[in-house]
Amino acid sequence: MQPWQANFLQHNTLDSSYLHQAQRWFDPLLRTVSNSSATAATPFILGINGAQGSGKSTLADYFYHLLKARTGLSVAVLSLDDFYYSKRHRQQLGVRVHPLLATRGVPGTHDVSLALKTIDQLCTGSGRVQIPRFDKSRDDLCPQSQLKSTIAPVNIIILEGWCLGAKPQDAAALAHPINRLERELDTTGAWRQYVNRALAGLYQELFKRIDCWIMLRAPSFEQVFEWRLEQELKLVKSTLKQNQEKSSASMDSEEIATFILHFQRITDSLLRDLPNKVDHLFQLNAQRTIIDYQERPTNHQ
Repeated sequence: MQPWQANFLQHNTLDSSYLHQAQRWFDPLLRTVSNSSATAATPFILGINGAQGSGKSTLADYFYHLLKARTGLSVAVLSLDDFYYSKRHRQQLGVRVHPLLATRGVPGTHDVSLALKTIDQLCTGSGRVQIPRFDKSRDDLCPQSQLKSTIAPVNIIILEGWCLGAKPQDAAALAHPINRLERELDTTGAWRQYVNRALAGLYQELFKRIDCWIMLRAPSFEQVFEWRLEQELKLVKSTLKQNQEKSSASMDSEEIATFILHFQRITDSLLRDLPNKVDHLFQLNAQRTIIDYQERPTNHQ
């Protein structure tokens, strides 16, 4: 095992079985990404879509380590999750627009302007560019003192996010609630209409920046609950390991079941529509093992 592989496994709390799958399915993409970067006039942007818990953050980190080790190219990793608005900002949205907007996650709760600005700085800037980070254990932005920076310009930007590639829906699709959250807490449809308008705005500009698309496709939305529960348990375990008290932002299984309902409408549409548009589609089973792969030579996004 090479040092970068050991570092990657340790950083992500994984055993070596992940490497076996990654080397089979993801390593072959290295040539595509590095060659495309070499011929691009601006930094090459690789987008990774996947539902919560699908492994997109892990894959982004794997590509980062792989590219650094094999190509020597400069790489920056961005997560859409790190561009959530502060807790205070979301609470203000909850008062001003709709209470559900106080909960992070859906379009309208991200600072997309900051995401675009960060990408622009990584593409055309010089010197250090600060990378925003969001602390899910506190449900708030990380302090400035804890942020890391990257030297710009970079060769490759890896951007991962659960709603990457999502499209706004028409009014007819929004008219009917699809779960108990929408039925009971969004009776007028104001929340989902706000989310839809936000998605139709700067998010689409952000998505257009992506040069190559990867999707880690979950078997179903129902599976997302189990994956999200695993994430929460891992977060709690990590917090306790660092001798910190269990975060007040952590959730139990019932709270997670409600939390993921915020994501169902867009996740369902992505699972249905995005596979036909991405360049590299990896179908996952419940254990997150890849059971099928489809490649499309041109970007249909």
